[in-house]
Amino acid sequence: MSKVQSSVCKYVAEFGENIFASDGGIIFCKVCEIKVNSAKRFTVTQHLKTDKHIRAQLLPNIPEKSMFAKNLFDNTLLLANIPLEKLENKHVRLFLEKYTSRDIPS
Repeated sequence: MSKVQSSVCKYVAEFGENIFASDGGIIFCKVCEIKVNSAKRFTVTQHLKTDKHIRAQLLPNIPEKSMFAKNLFDNTLLLANIPLEKLENKHVRLFLEKYTSRDIPS
């Protein structure tokens, strides 16, 4: 396990699997449904203090959107060994948005 993967797993364990998920190299915030820079612990803790994250925690869960992001992340990308950074590819994002009629979390 590389140093980055070790740090990412440590952050997920520290802050909780109900808040963060990881594919080994990227941290995904389940609350905000976005990628979080995991280069340093400071950037992860700063994300937890952002207005967007705090508001998302206070709002009632929108089950349909949350389930879509969870299924996309947990059931599709991780099981197929597709890194989350592939969602940043313009063509992949447009394809998924077109055929799912959903916003794809970044």
